[in-house]
Amino acid sequence: MRGQESSEPGRVLGAYAKDLLPVEATTSIEADLAFFVAPDGWESRTIEFAAPGAAPARARCLESRDCVVAELVAGREKDRTFAAAVIREGLAEPETLITRIRTLSGVDAGSIDRLEGWVRGLAGRSAG
Repeated sequence: MRGQESSEPGRVLGAYAKDLLPVEATTSIEADLAFFVAPDGWESRTIEFAAPGAAPARARCLESRDCVVAELVAGREKDRTFAAAVIREGLAEPETLITRIRTLSGVDAGSIDRLEGWVRGLAGRSAG
């Protein structure tokens, strides 16, 4: 599937048992909504999540790869640590992330190139 966006639906990272996620993916407890930037089409890829015992409440959560791209746009050290851990553990495919990075609206071309380069660089280190 190299060079193509995965057609498999992503998962909500919160749907994984905590012991199956890298520690870096479980350390942030806040939601970052103030400056939210996500790939085009993210709304259609949200995933319904119903927590046990919370019925009838349901949440619409970012699909995991959209979440990683949004974190990379935020660009803080904790965001890069989170993204690196998710990529390293195979929870987000680099080529899918790059495809979605290229769809970011309101992000300048230089930033898109930088994000794509970061993902490619990390993927190269992980493969080697």
